[in-house]
Amino acid sequence: MNTITSEPLLLIIILSMVVIYILLLFSNASNNKTFSATLEKVFIMLMIFAIAGVTLSGFDKIHPRALYLEGKKLFSLLLQIGIYVVGLFIIFSRLRHTLKDIIFVYSRIILKNPYFCLLMLLLCLSAAWSGTPVYTLKASMVFLGTTVFCIYVGKQYKWKELFELLLFTNQIILVLSVFYALFRPSIGVTSKGWQGILPHGNAFGFLMALTAIMFYLQSVRKPKTKVQSLGFAALALYSLQRSNSGMGKVLMVLLVGVLVIVRFIKKLPPRLAFACIIFFMALGICLTILVTQNAKFIIVDTLGKDLSLTGRMDFWPLVIEHIKENPILGYGYLGFWQSWRGEADPAADILVVKTQFKPEHSHNGFLDLTVDLGLVGLGLFFLSFLTNIALSVKYMKRSTDVELVMPLLLTTWAVMTNITETGLMSITYAWMFYVLATVRLCLDSTTESCNEPPRLQEPLR
Repeated sequence: MNTITSEPLLLIIILSMVVIYILLLFSNASNNKTFSATLEKVFIMLMIFAIAGVTLSGFDKIHPRALYLEGKKLFSLLLQIGIYVVGLFIIFSRLRHTLKDIIFVYSRIILKNPYFCLLMLLLCLSAAWSGTPVYTLKASMVFLGTTVFCIYVGKQYKWKELFELLLFTNQIILVLSVFYALFRPSIGVTSKGWQGILPHGNAFGFLMALTAIMFYLQSVRKPKTKVQSLGFAALALYSLQRSNSGMGKVLMVLLVGVLVIVRFIKKLPPRLAFACIIFFMALGICLTILVTQNAKFIIVDTLGKDLSLTGRMDFWPLVIEHIKENPILGYGYLGFWQSWRGEADPAADILVVKTQFKPEHSHNGFLDLTVDLGLVGLGLFFLSFLTNIALSVKYMKRSTDVELVMPLLLTTWAVMTNITETGLMSITYAWMFYVLATVRLCLDSTTESCNEPPRLQEPLR
């Protein structure tokens, strides 16, 4: 890098080549609908990899979270924004057409799930009561921008296409993770177990549980690829086992339960079906709490876990005490866990005494949501969640496709993974899944087909 910057002529040549390639891509995308659509999917997949936390070199540079990190240099900030702008520029001709229905999409979300919209509004306003208003404002704007990106993906691709897109990205993560675990263990394996190309073994285990379920569904959707799909499902299950993620295994059981309950509730009246899903969710949360807190045999002997959840149970009460100090609106978005502030960090006193472990977050998405946005934010999320469940029931009654299980599957995954980890209101896979499910449910709940315009595509040239 120093050699390039020290040679102005070489730098000019490289920049000129980059500009030429960008213009060529722009020209081809403007004149070829198929090429433009393919490029869009490539850009979306790259962003999904970044949001998922893929640790391969380069993805951390395009993760939206990097935009508001403390100490971010101006050149790095401009470079990251430039990458986003270039991507939008290349597919601009497509966006001119695909964004024409965006007002309708937002109106559907506002009408069908107003609590989701109010939650976003609360998050954006939280800079007003944050101890670090500028930081909170930057973080909330980046979070909102990422949410808008997820809304676009959700509105542009129906469930069949979303299923294929998510399955393909998960498949790539699975294959690369197995490769790194077997041949580059310094990257793909930790003392705990496999983590693949994801930042933590639990995150890897969670995703492998979902991937295994999705490959099973793929074997049902496309019988001709049944052997291949079941083979990848088995590989995902093996990877889950090697991750040594106890919660990943519990999550796998819950996701299988989702498949079973969907078969059952399709035959029930809507209200009874809604009640059954809520009961199942409550049972799943109770099962998770039981396993992670009280079942010594399951945790220690079967799952190989520490009974204290690596100290979580030691500092959760401390987090709750801080929530009591600002119970209504919280500390503002990302206004609590601020280790970069040193002694001024609101969470400075949260420490696991016996291990001297200093957590960077609550390891519980619901606690982090409450500490950031208070009981108002937590209440809005649960109202949004219940709305999604009701819309899921409505969607399942109207659909006969295998993908009918996806809204409930993604919502369950997002909620359950946040019992022992965080990410419910962060730029993570969990939030992306929740937004995708929310958007598609709001659009798919249209009772009269004439009320929903066809998905807009770039016209053939």
